[in-house]
Amino acid sequence: MVDRLFSDFFTFGGSRKDCYCAFCRSPRKVYTKKGVNLWNLIAAGFGSLVLMYVFWQEFDPRVLFVFVVLLAAAEIFIHFRWRLNIVCKHCGFDPVLYLKNPQLASEKVKAQLDIRKNNPASLLSPPLQLPKVTREKVEMAQKAEHAMAIRKKQSSLLSKQV
Repeated sequence: MVDRLFSDFFTFGGSRKDCYCAFCRSPRKVYTKKGVNLWNLIAAGFGSLVLMYVFWQEFDPRVLFVFVVLLAAAEIFIHFRWRLNIVCKHCGFDPVLYLKNPQLASEKVKAQLDIRKNNPASLLSPPLQLPKVTREKVEMAQKAEHAMAIRKKQSSLLSKQV
């Protein structure tokens, strides 16, 4: 616990984690930090104090506005860095999009794989370990989709009766 706190503090909380893509199983590194932490709060406070003394040469209440702006900029930067880095560069799989809309995520992966197939530079790259689709998996997916449609229809009927 203490070891993790020190490593986050001295690396500015931007440590990268080794992991594998959930779709193509390619090894990659992703940022684990999704938002600001104590280090960013301290850095924004110090930056706002420095800017206050540069512009006004004395304490000024406008420093609170500068602090909030710097903290918001840090939050936006960290979140964008995490969001852009979470997408697999090999197959285009986006786990966040997959949780929201699996069909759209599937279309984006198909488009990325088509681009990869037509790109001559990808011939020299290692092959992707894509999941194999068997007949049993397709039948199970269709059954699960049918069961979800029935549950959705039943829940909509219940809500109309109330």
